Amino acid sequence: MNEPRTKGTHILHTVKILRSSREIAFQLLPPELHHYLTDRILPSSWYPSSDHLGLLRAVAKLVPKGVDPWIMMGRGSARMDLEGAYKQHFRPKDPETTLRVLAAVWRSTHDSGRFAITFDTPRSATCTLLEYASKTDEICRITTGYMLESLQFAGAILPEVEHVSCVACRAQQCQWRAKWIGVAV
Repeated sequence: MNEPRTKGTHILHTVKILRSSREIAFQLLPPELHHYLTDRILPSSWYPSSDHLGLLRAVAKLVPKGVDPWIMMGRGSARMDLEGAYKQHFRPKDPETTLRVLAAVWRSTHDSGRFAITFDTPRSATCTLLEYASKTDEICRITTGYMLESLQFAGAILPEVEHVSCVACRAQQCQWRAKWIGVAV
């Protein structure tokens, strides 16, 4: 199986954070990733997901103690998408459609894996990541933050996202349960 890849848009935003603290980033990154601090990153190109994870791990070390850096990065990534390239696809005041859009956003930013969304009730869903070649807890925590921020953007009142199974912990698939009590008007 080929190594999974991540779209350049996500690499670019990660690299921008690291470039803002270039000297520290050179110390935090493994030498084989130093070129990202100087290379031109093309938003429409694909990059190895393992490189992206290495870059994200360096960013995580910049986050103050007491904050889950992975959830924070997931929320930031969602805001980037919600306000940027995928803005027209997200629906304020519509958590259901927003969750469905997440499946399409995943496919456009990762060349491995696919999301399946099942609505258990009008205010809860089970989200399953299938066939994703990378098996890391960090990516799952980013995904948790991404889903939480997306639901808040969509006006979900008191959204909760729980990662209930993870391939990094030897589960068959990664799965999240999302729920909210209503939608802000």
